[in-house]
Amino acid sequence: MLQTFFKRRRRASSITFLGLVTFMFLCLWNFSTMDNPSQTYVHRFRLFGGAAEEDLPSDFYKLPADDPTLVDIVRSKFRSPSTMDYNLTKPDQRDFSRGPSEVIDGILGSKENGFFVDCGAFDGESKSVTLMFERLRHWRGLLVEPDRDRYLQIVKKNRKAHSINACVRTDIENYGRPEKSSERLGYFEGRQRNDVKAVPCFWLTTLLLATGQKNVDLLSLDLNSKEMALLQTIDFDRINVKSISLEIPISYEGKSIITILDYMKLKGFSAMHQFTDHIHKTKDLVLKKTN
Repeated sequence: MLQTFFKRRRRASSITFLGLVTFMFLCLWNFSTMDNPSQTYVHRFRLFGGAAEEDLPSDFYKLPADDPTLVDIVRSKFRSPSTMDYNLTKPDQRDFSRGPSEVIDGILGSKENGFFVDCGAFDGESKSVTLMFERLRHWRGLLVEPDRDRYLQIVKKNRKAHSINACVRTDIENYGRPEKSSERLGYFEGRQRNDVKAVPCFWLTTLLLATGQKNVDLLSLDLNSKEMALLQTIDFDRINVKSISLEIPISYEGKSIITILDYMKLKGFSAMHQFTDHIHKTKDLVLKKTN
């Protein structure tokens, strides 16, 4: 009986020891990969930059854009700026845009320590209007990108700005009564794969309030023909936007871009420059607040 007792005790001790070793190994592995976004992204995603629907109130899409609870939740979803060195494809390049960055820099008088919001940030480098200001003028900002794969690329670039994987609501006809909105989960990633998953959409006003900034030196928009709808959701009396960069199709939904220019003129903005990219059939517009 004593032999059986000691055998069981030794077996229990061995199991406990193996469990402890396994636990320590997992802790060390997690710690060793913590500063490598490519390895820890899947595990940390929902805590840093992720905005999965299950983490949000079931009626978040019904809440007003300035609801304090919603603003706090969105703020908690921001991924913090990277403290690592930039990991850029073209580290020696100055202007990553097709010209708007240099024009805006001149308009704002080479302003230092400004603030930007980049909606449709793509991979954080290609065609980026905001990267030059972040690197050379020490600006802070917010990068918004709905596509999960592109957002992961932003993370790998080590941008020095907050970021979030979410889409921006543009259903202005439902502004103020979003319970009728079709943009609760308006962007679906992985369209060509079986792992289709949606990311939630937030009003730009909500995102801006979550940054705590009432003064935005540069608002960069690349939303695939939804720029006008988004501009209509912005409370320009509440948020002081000083300059705007727009990438829009040469033919804006079959209409002239004059529609955008006329609307923005009513909001106190004037067109300062226009760039045409015939390859992608898009135009880059630079607007400045003059009133």
